[in-house]
Amino acid sequence: MGSGETTPNGGLVFEAAAKTLPPSPRIGILETPAGFELNSTMVAKRIADYINIRLQNYSPQIDVIAARKKDTPYATNSPENVRSVMACDMVFLGPGSPTYAVRQLKDSLVWDAVRYRFRQGAALVLASAACIAMGKYALPVYEIFKAGEDPHWKPGLDLLGEFGLPCVIIPHWNNAEGGKELDTSRCFIGQERFIPLAAQLSQDVPIIGICEHTGLLVSLKDQSCSVVGKESITVIQRGVEKVFKSGTQFDLSEIGNYQPISSPEYEIDPEIFLHKAKIQDTKTEKRKPGVEVIALLKKRDLAREKKEWIEADMIRKQISQLGWQIVDTPEGSRLEPI
Repeated sequence: MGSGETTPNGGLVFEAAAKTLPPSPRIGILETPAGFELNSTMVAKRIADYINIRLQNYSPQIDVIAARKKDTPYATNSPENVRSVMACDMVFLGPGSPTYAVRQLKDSLVWDAVRYRFRQGAALVLASAACIAMGKYALPVYEIFKAGEDPHWKPGLDLLGEFGLPCVIIPHWNNAEGGKELDTSRCFIGQERFIPLAAQLSQDVPIIGICEHTGLLVSLKDQSCSVVGKESITVIQRGVEKVFKSGTQFDLSEIGNYQPISSPEYEIDPEIFLHKAKIQDTKTEKRKPGVEVIALLKKRDLAREKKEWIEADMIRKQISQLGWQIVDTPEGSRLEPI
């Protein structure tokens, strides 16, 4: 997402990801990009609250994962944080500092756990600073825009590079907070500074610019991309600029030559697999049914009272598809997670 992870447009991205996941998906929100901020937990919880409401029909289980900094009690190498990530069906990383996120995640166990789950089919949802950090090179926004350093690139986490898709990702592509007096497009750097920055990149590294309140959905499985939200995304490759408006789809080849990885374990630190035995307990923790499931149960109870058995059976199947089973007792019916 270019921005707006807690807006209706951001919700489109979360829901598109949720549709690919099993019932009652476990969602982890990593604090890492904003881990240097004193209120990083509050920021993460605000996003968790939004997801919980936006995806209530999916009955999500949401964890805030306090992987803030290496070699601290909230470390990106802590076994507890690794186990939390390994249990996730969706991982979200959002606002903060791109270069801080790279420093804390690079060569960490948490990052290997994220990569491993992503390869297995977990959804990875990124916004703002996290988008930048995932590129082959990361734009040091604060260092240039706030501290006055000369425009330059830093090494990124290169998430897609291992799939043959090295790229640079720039959110806030069309930002206009500076008004007429100050160009803050290209993630606050401005067009004038961004042009020589782009020239520093190899021709083999495309630039993906994502407008605000806009999302780019990338499916490695289908080798396809689609644009959702308010505006558009821009792909610049070998000097050729293409703009894809919201609602359009295009082939993954527009951003590189996809190469699948031989196995999810390839070049992953073996230490993360030591935590697998404890993950099942984490996944089966007691969870609460969503609003839709509860409403369906009441509707089924009413159908049973009216002896509309076919209707009641259809509702039972609907509830089952949402990850819950009905247990009928003399005291009434209750829900249990499948």
